[in-house]
Amino acid sequence: MVNDATLSFLDMASEALIPLVWSTPVDSGGLSFSPVSIGFWMSVCGCMSGVFQFAVFPRIVGHFGLRSVFVASIALCVLIIAMFPLENLVLRHAIGGRNLTVWLLILLQLGSLGIHKMGFGKLLPSFLKHVPN
Repeated sequence: MVNDATLSFLDMASEALIPLVWSTPVDSGGLSFSPVSIGFWMSVCGCMSGVFQFAVFPRIVGHFGLRSVFVASIALCVLIIAMFPLENLVLRHAIGGRNLTVWLLILLQLGSLGIHKMGFGKLLPSFLKHVPN
């Protein structure tokens, strides 16, 4: 229960910080994204996460094991949260506003969030044992 609570807490913290930091002005430590842009990128992240879970999760669990996937899922939260100040720092020093490095950091952050979601699938193999074919 503690593992699930920790994973859920980190997931809620990560997902709550994304719209908050992205909508904050650059001078205050954010990225100054519009609500439409934030909603678009979060929906793309959700869709890609679902596809990734369906297509890649069984192979990764088969290769690395459930425990390793869960530990990696927890560890990726450090990367997700560490991206916020780094994105702002890069954007502050970007010439002409936005640049490719900021978008690569955002894609890395959203990709890490999608991989982080694999930690919730650790109970899937035990569930599938009870499903009739």
